[in-house]
Amino acid sequence: MGQDDAVHDGVGASEPQADSTSALLAGLAIYSGFSLISLAICIWGVRLFSGPGLDRKGARDLDPIPTTAWFAAAGLAWLVVPITAGIGVGIATASGDDPTETIAAAATDIRFLGLTQSIAYGLSSIACLALAWFIARKAPNAGLRARPVDAIVGPGTWMLIVPFTLVAGSIAALAAAAFAGESPEPITHDTLRTISEERNNPWMWGLALSATVGAGVVEEITYRGLLQSGFRRLTKSPWAAIVATSTIFTLMHWSVVAEGRHALAVIFVLSIALGAAFERTKSIAVPIIAHAMFNAMQILAVLAG
Repeated sequence: MGQDDAVHDGVGASEPQADSTSALLAGLAIYSGFSLISLAICIWGVRLFSGPGLDRKGARDLDPIPTTAWFAAAGLAWLVVPITAGIGVGIATASGDDPTETIAAAATDIRFLGLTQSIAYGLSSIACLALAWFIARKAPNAGLRARPVDAIVGPGTWMLIVPFTLVAGSIAALAAAAFAGESPEPITHDTLRTISEERNNPWMWGLALSATVGAGVVEEITYRGLLQSGFRRLTKSPWAAIVATSTIFTLMHWSVVAEGRHALAVIFVLSIALGAAFERTKSIAVPIIAHAMFNAMQILAVLAG
């Protein structure tokens, strides 16, 4: 081997090491940047919601309903979904849309899944809205009534929430990649994955509608409107109620993000923001609209990808 060959071999051997170092430095720079942005957002959020922030215009009046009744109502609302899902399965089976004649088809057949989800979330939304209306009659200042201005405040809240979730998602994905040694799955939610795989099937829109309007109504009334109210009446602290509710809300999504647990960070941040928005605006319609728009954004991103 000549001297020139040895020189060229040395240069070639150093190139991978240089590329690896550059990639590492770039990753650290990105992570540091997102961390600083996240810290800035957290400081801004603390300033916005600290002190009299959430109760600046007075606290929600939860006293007309006992603490146990708030938790019982939340449990009842939570049970509505599996009950109505059973009704949806029965209707789908009777109509011949269950090709394997087993409930397991819901995990693989888009027609069966689209029909059962549409029926389940449609009936659940009606039941939860009726429950919220009934409770609002007993506790008119508990925040379970919608206002015309919520049609504007809801989308505005969504616009404020998105940066929080983007930062949380980016940091969580970087952390997951660092621990696993490879990039995490881009689509982590089971429903989003099904929608992506079945984007050309018209039954997919049943899933999309359920994941936006249905999930927004049912989950926000259940978790923010009822469960968070129970925790707030119990602890007398809005932030304690928000964190407790968000912890449960996040854990309830554990099974649907099996391919990417880092997505739980986004769900937790989303829940914190929705809970704070509920306490700040004192209207359940605001987190319902913001939640529905957030889910719609996720679906559109998947369909556009």
